[in-house]
Amino acid sequence: MHDPGMVYILGFAAMLAGAAITLFFAKRSLDKRDDEPNKLTMKPIFGLGAASAAMLMSAVIKVTVFADFYATHSMYAPTA
Repeated sequence: MHDPGMVYILGFAAMLAGAAITLFFAKRSLDKRDDEPNKLTMKPIFGLGAASAAMLMSAVIKVTVFADFYATHSMYAPTA
């Protein structure tokens, strides 16, 4: 059964993970510059990583806990 809501959850989680990875590599390149002050900390990177993990866990919970509900109440389920 295809669940379009799952695509949105996984897409949003991938976007947050991509932002965290981008910020991590930006911080690494800024840390290599000794003459410039760097105000970027690891706090937003950890926040984006945690948000991505939370979205992935919500997708897993949606699939496992609510599987029977979606199977019986889905508009894609056969009615015959």
